[in-house]
Amino acid sequence: MSRSALDALDHLILAAASLDEGVAFVRERFGVSPKLGMRNPAAGTDHARVALGPRRYLEILAPAPGNELSPTLEPIRRLAAPSLYSWAIATDAGPGPRADWLGDARSDVPGGSFVRWRNLAVTIALGAAAPAFIHWSDGAPHPADDAPPAGRVIALRLAHPDPAAAAAALAKAGFTAELARADAPSFSVEIETRAGATITLA
Repeated sequence: MSRSALDALDHLILAAASLDEGVAFVRERFGVSPKLGMRNPAAGTDHARVALGPRRYLEILAPAPGNELSPTLEPIRRLAAPSLYSWAIATDAGPGPRADWLGDARSDVPGGSFVRWRNLAVTIALGAAAPAFIHWSDGAPHPADDAPPAGRVIALRLAHPDPAAAAAALAKAGFTAELARADAPSFSVEIETRAGATITLA
């Protein structure tokens, strides 16, 4: 049985050229100061987050000053403004046979641990719009639990040159999503702030 990708959304990642810029961006639009997270020395990144409802959050990702940034993240140094970088779907089970395993990890919430992976078929079909998949360990605290509330996600939209093929690949993984035709793969979200305003992130 398929599940809506919006209902299964675990988190969004907002990339910024600096953590200060990302925090200011979120504070200006949502009226809340993000909770600063831990530094990831392996990736060379700093983090902060706000909650978007129960077990759902927006994470700011930025280069950590004085740390070597992972080569795959190097483009975020050149961002003119913060923008959505990736998104993740929460699942009830671990990786399947068509998984590109991204490894075990721990969140910056004490006791929080998870496994993360990409579904090869979904990644090939959706390209830059493809989600990662995440499974939190049983009983593990979630990053949204202690993050300041900023609003709620009211829409998740994907775009792709071949919407039918992208939808079919996502459906095989057990999820559905709103898909539109576009020249290149992309995704965007609409978030209703606590003040009732609607913010679009892309």
